[in-house]
Formats: sequence, structure tokens, C-alpha cells
Amino acid sequence: MFKERSPEMRDNNSFIDELKDKLVNPDTNLERLTAEQQFELIAAKAATHPEAIIPKPYDGGSELLDLLTISKETGKPLHVKFGIDPTGPNIHFGHAVSLLMLRRFQWMGHHIDLVVGDFTARIGDPSGRMSEREILTDCAIKRNMSTYIEQASHILDLEESKGVKVWFNSEWLSGMTMDKWISMLQKISGSQLLAREDFTKRLKSGGMVSAAEMLYPLFMAYDSVVIKPDIELGGVDQLLNLHWCRELMKLHRQPSEVFILVDLLPGTSGERDEDGQLTKMSKSKRNYVMVTEDPSEIYGKVMSIPDEVMWIWYRELTEISSQDLDRLKSLVTEGKFHPMEAKRLLARAVVGTFNHFDWGVIESAEKAFNQKFGKQKVLVPEGVEEIYVVAEDRVIDILSQLTDESKSSIKKMTTKAGSSGIKILEGEKYRDVSTEELIAMKISEGESLVVKVGKRRYFRLIAK
Repeated sequence: MFKERSPEMRDNNSFIDELKDKLVNPDTNLERLTAEQQFELIAAKAATHPEAIIPKPYDGGSELLDLLTISKETGKPLHVKFGIDPTGPNIHFGHAVSLLMLRRFQWMGHHIDLVVGDFTARIGDPSGRMSEREILTDCAIKRNMSTYIEQASHILDLEESKGVKVWFNSEWLSGMTMDKWISMLQKISGSQLLAREDFTKRLKSGGMVSAAEMLYPLFMAYDSVVIKPDIELGGVDQLLNLHWCRELMKLHRQPSEVFILVDLLPGTSGERDEDGQLTKMSKSKRNYVMVTEDPSEIYGKVMSIPDEVMWIWYRELTEISSQDLDRLKSLVTEGKFHPMEAKRLLARAVVGTFNHFDWGVIESAEKAFNQKFGKQKVLVPEGVEEIYVVAEDRVIDILSQLTDESKSSIKKMTTKAGSSGIKILEGEKYRDVSTEELIAMKISEGESLVVKVGKRRYFRLIAK
């Protein structure tokens, strides 16, 4: 006899089933929401910071709510701005948190102003940095931003018919005369520009703050003077910069924008800094995931994050409501839902988030993961690419090119135990490869070799 499920168990199972569907089929028709409902949705996803929305909401009202209400009453969409400097070639999940907030406004029917900072990238945002950024050449900036629009399109619908305009701030900043700047700078306190915690820390440690870095917030803020947005979005590290946007708009006798901050996303490793805070996602820490990565790679990387990071990624990278997230966490904490299954739901949702919620893509990514690590695990996963290599080339050189890792990094991997090392397939099992063996290893003409690098990367090398 089977044991009949209790009403509570049936209720929990029903909740999970509904959540599975909502995570991969979110409600994108947010225009139908009332102004109050739109405000609540935005506020629920804003940063957990006392200045997450400026001007701050007050008892009985909010300037942001007022804007949303007027938009509803008049049928006139709001203009929502977000700027990103092409200081590197890739947009990763950390950058995407702001873009996802931007997408919610797009789903509400508002206009999007996406500003690519091809001028401000020459300086680089100094926020949170202990040293000046490397100066980028015009060629490097053009190379970095050549794929930015395509990458952003994984999140936003960038068609102009969808109310999106892409700007490049070199259009106005390159033509600014000294007369124009001097008239503005005379009204701005230099001590205010320098009175930043990140600058103070740098100066105390013996570092330098360049005049260009001091002026960066003004260059960035002038974008708002030109575009005149109603709302601007940015990470919590942009707090001071966004305050300057409001100040510069006031100086030009324009209504000051409302700004909304989003939290910084922790990286994949779950490491903590000297203050005990989860380390943010960044390229320098190599703890990032690119929005354009193969869906199966995204799925696998989500499944590998620590549980404490999982809950933050749920909030920031999916459309889950606060109430549903709290309930899901309770079910996991109480042992009524396995944390690995919760992570599987997150992996599906995140793959969907960056692939227009295409169920075929989500299903394929999950299948690939299961073949490598789940119940369907096989020795050589389906779809592993066959790489034709030159006979007698060293395997370490080939792996360095394929993984974009240095040969020193490849050597270090051979010293790691378990699934993090480098293995080759022999018969019906993989065996670890020593550093010395890898350095000497070559493939003879006509030979085939299956190599597993770390937890998720497989290569079938065929010499010809």
C-alpha cells in the first residue's frame, strides 16, 4: 500500500509545479499592472540599500510612484536610462542585473535609453578601485563595443519599434568646448568630487587619483543632461555618480531624474573578501559567467555555485517574487525540497533569462548537463566537439589554445585532486595525468584522445 500524501505535501508539490512554470514562462505583459503594482515590483528587485531609490519613498508616496502614475494616466511612456562603458569585450551576469531591471521597465511599456560610454571608457569608472584603470586606445574601445549590442540583445529587445534607443556618448562629449566645461566647473566644488571613500582609501595607501578620474562623474552625468531621462539605473557602486547626474540636471534647470540602484552580484566561487562580504562577480577574479556563453555551460556553472550564492542569484537573475523566494527557501531549510533540485530550477530559469525563455534551449542545456553529471552520465557526453590537431603537437599546447588558459595554469590543474584536474579516457574510465606526463604527451597521426579538463570541459583530439 502506498502512503497517501498529506494536504501540506500536495500543497507544496503544487507550489513547486507552479514555480517551475513561472520561472521559465514569466509574465512579460507588465503594462496591465497598476502604477502601484509596477512600483512594488521594481522596489522588490531594487538594492537592499537605504538609498536604493532616490528621492527616497516617504510615508504615503514616492516620486517614482508619481512618475509611474502620471505615465499610466497620460499613456506617455517614461524614459529609463542605463549606461555601460565598454572597458572590456564581454557583458557578464554582474552587468546583467541592471539590464534585467531595464527589461522590466521595457515589459511595462516604457522607453529605454541604452548609453554606450565610448567616450567615458577612455577614463574608466574609478568607483571602488584602488588604482587607476589602464588607459584604453580608441581601437580597443571599438573592439570591445563591437559586440556589446549583440550581447545586450540576449536580454533586451533592441528594436526601435520596442521603444529602445542606443546612444554613444562620444556624440556629444567629443564636441564639448572648454568654454562649456568651464562654465559648469565653476559651479561645482572640487572637494565634493574628491570626497569619495574609494578615493580616500587610495590616497591613504599612497596611490594617486588623476584629475580625469575626479571629473569622470561629470562626464557621465552630462549624458543625463543630453538625454533628459525620467529614471536611471545603476549598481550600488554607482551611487555617487548617479547623485551627480541629478546635480548636473539641476544646474541645467532640468527636472532631476529618479535613480534606482541594484545590488552587486556575487561571483561563482562564493569567496569572501576581508570584510566578510561575498566577492562580487568580476573579470579580474575570474568568477564570472558571460551572458553569451553556451547555454549548457551556463547551466553547469549555475549548478556549481554554493547554496548561499544560489539564493542571491534567484533574486537578481530571475523574475521570482519575494514571497515565492521566501517559501522556496523555507521548503529547502525544512528538508521538504532538496537544495540540488532548487538549484536545478535556478539553472533552468537563468538559461531562459539569457535565451529569451526558449524552452528548447533550456531543455537541451539540461540534457547536456545530465549526460555529463546526472543520472544519464556517460563517458563521452553527446555533442563533444572533435578537434583535428597536427600530429606530434604537444597536448599541453593544444589545451592551452582550446581553453584560453596559460600553459602554467594548465600545469597547475594537473596537481589538483578529484574532478578539478586533467584526465584522459582509457578504456572505460578516466585517469589523472601528471604534470610531467602532460608536458611530454603528444598525439601520433591517426590517434584519437579524449581529454577532460576540470569538471565540465571535454575535448576529443584527433591527429592528422
